[in-house]
Amino acid sequence: MPEGSSDLLNELITALRRNGIEYIVVGGQAIAEEVPVMTQDLDVMVALRNFDRAVAQLGREPAFGTEERKSWIARWEVQGSATPLKTDVDLLNGQPYCGSMSPDDFFDYIRERWTVTGRLGLTARPPVVWYTRFLAVGFWGAYAVKVMRDIRAGAPRTWFDGVREIANRTGTSRTIAERIAWVEDALRPDP
Repeated sequence: MPEGSSDLLNELITALRRNGIEYIVVGGQAIAEEVPVMTQDLDVMVALRNFDRAVAQLGREPAFGTEERKSWIARWEVQGSATPLKTDVDLLNGQPYCGSMSPDDFFDYIRERWTVTGRLGLTARPPVVWYTRFLAVGFWGAYAVKVMRDIRAGAPRTWFDGVREIANRTGTSRTIAERIAWVEDALRPDP
């Protein structure tokens, strides 16, 4: 991680906490708790019930400013106060990932069953990250490549068991099974 990145991440987490935003760290920062992967951005998930308030509160933070927004994501390019570094911050809610659950029930399920306390606060366990990557809006294949990167960096394939468990709970098993098979096939050595 480039020098100053840690300070910027801590500044961003401080803004979330100062505004009383209940969040779960997801994405590369969550994976980096377990395996050595390079990531500089910050992805956090909030409950849909808190999404609009969280976006408004962070928008008033000097480092954040105006966001790009869709119904399930708000994105900022943020520059820290003590460093010239910039990073992307994505604030997500569970809409694209919840399957047959409500987005809020999905958030609560992940918070209660699939988190640990990490260096940036409440952090999703890696199967959550892989699950969300497989259901990413847009080209999920780009995110599947990140799963492959994680495996090459030492992530155990047993994390797929957790991905399947989440998919069983949300009713997305068929899609998840197809995407896990795609990754497994891509990782298979050529004959």
